[in-house]
Amino acid sequence: MKIKFLTPVFLLVFSISYAQTPTWTKDERNGLYDNCLSYLLKYKNTTQDQKESMALCYLDEITKKYAKSDFEAKLDIEVKRIKEGIITGCAKNLGIDLKNEPIKTEPVKEEIAVEKKAPEQPKADNPTSDILIGRWKTDKGSTVSFKDGGKYSEINLKGQELNGDWFLDGIVLTISIQEVKSQLITGNDIIKYKSSKYDFEKFSKDFIKYTREGIVETIQANRIK
Repeated sequence: MKIKFLTPVFLLVFSISYAQTPTWTKDERNGLYDNCLSYLLKYKNTTQDQKESMALCYLDEITKKYAKSDFEAKLDIEVKRIKEGIITGCAKNLGIDLKNEPIKTEPVKEEIAVEKKAPEQPKADNPTSDILIGRWKTDKGSTVSFKDGGKYSEINLKGQELNGDWFLDGIVLTISIQEVKSQLITGNDIIKYKSSKYDFEKFSKDFIKYTREGIVETIQANRIK
C-alpha cells in the first residue's frame, strides 16, 4: 500500500523538476560578459577595470531579470536598448563617467592631398587569408573571429556563440554556421551546416566590408586590437 501511495507523488515531483526552465550556463554567462566588454571598447574614457566592473554588473542584471529563453526570444533592437539602459545604470551606480561621447568606429578613409599620395590599401580583388585571421567588431554589434585552420566563431548581441567554418576563394567568403538539432526519439544530436556567401567590397588589415549574396545585407567590421 505504501508503494502505491508514493509512486504518483514521485512521478509528480519528477515531472515538475523536468519542466523547469533551464538556467544560464557558464558558457552563456561568459558569452554575455565578453559581448558587453566588446561593446564597452568604444568608451575610450574608461579604464579596463571600469569596463570589467560594468560588464559584471550587466551580466548580473541580465541573468537576474531575464530567463534565458525570454532573453533569446527578444529582437536585436530590444537587446540593444536593454544593454544601453543597464550599462548606463551600472555606470551611475559605480560612479563611472560616461558623459564623454563614445568614439565611433568608422571605416578607414583615404586622404588625398594635392602633393601627397593616398596610402595604399590592399585591393578588394586580392584579399588574403592571413590578413583576415583575427577578431573583428561588426557594425551589427557582433564579434566575429576568423581562426587559423578555417574555424569561425561569432558572439551576437544576445551573447550567443555560433561556431562553424570559413573559406576564402578570391573575393568570395563562405561562412558555414554549425546547427545542432536533437532527435526526440533517439536523443542523438544531428549536426548540420548553414552556408552563406559574401563578396568583399573593401579589404585592409584593419577594416573589411562585405555583402551577402542573394540578400541586400552589407557588413562592415573593424579589427579588435
